[in-house]
Amino acid sequence: MDNLKKLIDAWLLISAKHNDSEQPEQTYLQLSGFPHYENVCSNLLCFFFNTEESHGLKDLFVRSLLKCIQQVSHTYKFTTEPIERELKTDSGNRIDLVIETEQFVIGVENKMFSPVNNDLADYEAYITRVAKEKDKDPICVLLSLKDNSGETEENGFYNVTYNEFIMQLKLNIGNYFLSADTKWTVCLNDFIMTLKSFQEDNRMEIDKELLDFFNENWDDINALIETRTRINRFLKAKAEKIKELVSVSKKEQVSEYVIPSRTCKAEYYIEFSRAKNIAGTVGLDAFFDCDAFYIIICVENDSNKQKKALEKLLDKNKIAYCQWHESDEFLQLEKYDVSESDQVIADRFRELLEVVLKF
Repeated sequence: MDNLKKLIDAWLLISAKHNDSEQPEQTYLQLSGFPHYENVCSNLLCFFFNTEESHGLKDLFVRSLLKCIQQVSHTYKFTTEPIERELKTDSGNRIDLVIETEQFVIGVENKMFSPVNNDLADYEAYITRVAKEKDKDPICVLLSLKDNSGETEENGFYNVTYNEFIMQLKLNIGNYFLSADTKWTVCLNDFIMTLKSFQEDNRMEIDKELLDFFNENWDDINALIETRTRINRFLKAKAEKIKELVSVSKKEQVSEYVIPSRTCKAEYYIEFSRAKNIAGTVGLDAFFDCDAFYIIICVENDSNKQKKALEKLLDKNKIAYCQWHESDEFLQLEKYDVSESDQVIADRFRELLEVVLKF
């Protein structure tokens, strides 16, 4: 037990630094396989940076990028000229994006996975010359997954990471929803989630501390995983035992399930749709986790009226209830210590089921 506590304490310290480590949902762009190409990413950026495009997000992207480098006021609205892609410099190099507004000429070099081996000094000289000819301010930005500030210190570039850029997009996007095309906001969200997943992959590649932790505690971690497996089996067995003890008959016309889980939870769940005053399906649930055992009730496809009818039934039969785990759907009828016997839980479950079936 002491070893387990030390292992958990060490893990909590490390995971506090990686509190966003949940595996992200796979995105459409990931499924397509295209976003690994920087050109595809740059094409999407070109579309969203253009304030006159059909997305309706106006200057969201320009404002958010400039906010990352503290070059924007809160009231000024930007309008862009058509965005230039792969614009040739005087030396024949190509800049990923050139964005021109009323005040700025902005050169953006987009870096996803490849190293920064571009002639940034040439890019900066070109953007400065073009801006000066148009009496505008030059801005050069290296937009990258990794922090590459060391590559930009001596050539007039700002390094903005995608993490910083996405944070600004999220902070600002609320002001643009009413004018935005829903189709493109869905696309933007998919794009952001894809970039976020790339950041997670990149962080895992360089996170030596996390790798060292697993290497040094491999046996204890495997023991912990085995313990979790035993707990899952125990909780599933509890749910199956309650099902056996409750012993629902065919004449009661209910559907019953034992629902195991890989997250140290299990359920014995009964549902039926014969309740006269409730249009939805009523579910009565014996729920088991490592903290406590519960009996809870809900109405699937619930409406406020149906929930009030259920509460009226419980009040009439003097059955105490409360909200379960801050859920608007489930009401908690009983809570037991994990040491409580199966028979006690099954007997009370049967009593409650008989009341609800008469409703």
